[in-house]
Amino acid sequence: MRKSFSSEGLVIKRKDVGEADKIVTIFSKNQGKISVIAKGVRKVTSRRAGNLELLNQIKFFAHGNGKLPVLTEAATVTSFKKIKTDLQKLGLAYLLLELIDQFLPEGQENTNLYNQLLLFLEGINQSRSFEKDKVLVASFQIKLLRETGYLPELYRCIKCGNKLKETENFLAPHLGGLIDEGCSSESLLSKKIKVDSI
Repeated sequence: MRKSFSSEGLVIKRKDVGEADKIVTIFSKNQGKISVIAKGVRKVTSRRAGNLELLNQIKFFAHGNGKLPVLTEAATVTSFKKIKTDLQKLGLAYLLLELIDQFLPEGQENTNLYNQLLLFLEGINQSRSFEKDKVLVASFQIKLLRETGYLPELYRCIKCGNKLKETENFLAPHLGGLIDEGCSSESLLSKKIKVDSI
C-alpha cells in the first residue's frame, strides 16, 4: 500500500483501541477493504467522530505504510439517514456490511462490488416497503456470491454439464451446486432438493 492515499469508502466496522482511538474498517472504492487507525477520534473534541459512523460513505485520506495506516481526514458523502432511523432497514444494512467484512480479504480492490453495494443501500434507503428491502438484500447476496466465486451452480449438472430439468434435482455442496438424477448415484453426499427450494 502507498505511504499516503485518498479514496472514498463505506465504514463497515469499528473497534475501540486504547483510551481515545478506533480501528476503522472501510470498504473503499480503490483499495478494497482496508483497516485504518483513527487517532483521538473518541475524544469529545474530535471533528472526525461523526464522519466515522457505521454505514457512512466517506471521502478520506490516510498516511503510513505500516500494518495500520493512520486516518488523517474524513468527510461524509452520504449517511443513509432513512436507514439509520428504521430498525428493520438498519438490521438489513448491517447484514450487508457484515457480509462484505467476512467475504472480502484486505486490500483486494473490487470497484464493481463497491458500486453495487452503494446502489443497493440507496435502494433500501429510498424504499417504502420492507418486503422490497428484503428482496434487495437477497439480490445483493447473490451478486456477492457470484462476484467472490461462491455462487453454486443451479442451472447445469456439476458432474456431467447437462442442463438441469425443472424437476427435483440433488444438491451436492461439496461439488459446488446441483447434480441431476443420473449423476446422483455417483455422489453419496448429495441430497434431493425440491423445485421450489431451487
